[in-house]
Amino acid sequence: MHLHVVLSDPISNRDKVCIVSLTKWAANKDQSCILDQGDHPFIRQKTVVHYRDHHLYQACVVEEQLDTGEAKARPQMSEKTLQRILNGAAKSRFLPADCHKLLVEQGLIFG
Repeated sequence: MHLHVVLSDPISNRDKVCIVSLTKWAANKDQSCILDQGDHPFIRQKTVVHYRDHHLYQACVVEEQLDTGEAKARPQMSEKTLQRILNGAAKSRFLPADCHKLLVEQGLIFG
């Protein structure tokens, strides 16, 4: 099971919510944002944000997945960790253009 992180603001744009996944660290994976134990209770080992594995959902779809148990809510990322993930998104060459554009439009990243 992988932890997923909502990067965009689902309140300002309910039609597009950008979500990325976290995965176990490996040298051949995107190193734009490396997390480790202590960055979130679910993270127990060196981990990378897998920006390429992103999803754009409508907020109602995410809410439905949570309601039906298809997705499970975890504790929120700290503001500090979320900012590190957003900073990584800004510099990652693997973040798809649609998600990058949304994050720029919302003022969450620059570029």
